[in-house]
Amino acid sequence: HWPDRYAGGMFGQPDFLPSKYEEQKTEFVAFKELLAAMQELIQAGKIWYIGVSNETPNGVCSFAELAKNFPDLYPKIVLIQNSCSLVVRKYFEAGLAEACYHHKVRLLPYSPLASGTLSGKYRDKENSKNGRLLLFPGYMERYLNSQNEAAVNAYCHLA
Repeated sequence: HWPDRYAGGMFGQPDFLPSKYEEQKTEFVAFKELLAAMQELIQAGKIWYIGVSNETPNGVCSFAELAKNFPDLYPKIVLIQNSCSLVVRKYFEAGLAEACYHHKVRLLPYSPLASGTLSGKYRDKENSKNGRLLLFPGYMERYLNSQNEAAVNAYCHLA
């Protein structure tokens, strides 16, 4: 059972906000506690490797530096799982790609079809009424009626 403070991720802000820096800085103690717990699980043979999800470049670098400087205390992250597709590229390519490259952290993208929009199934609104993007109001609005929708239409036309 993890304490509630771990539920939202360690850093996890999609965009850096200097006004929130002091709040994030206090999470560093919890960050070290989490890594220490993962090291115990590795040493006990319960897991082999660790990864992160929806992490920021600062988070990846913090994990990597702790593991590099204190290898007996903290394990190295080997994987990051973030949203990455033809229409959702910003979060990985704007900083994370470089951090992951230098620290040898591999990407396992989730939602590579952008919640199904890149398949073209939402292009015809009449025939896609049962799709999850339309069944749940507000769910994944970023993919519909936006620049993403125009990009998806262009990709589908090209395909």
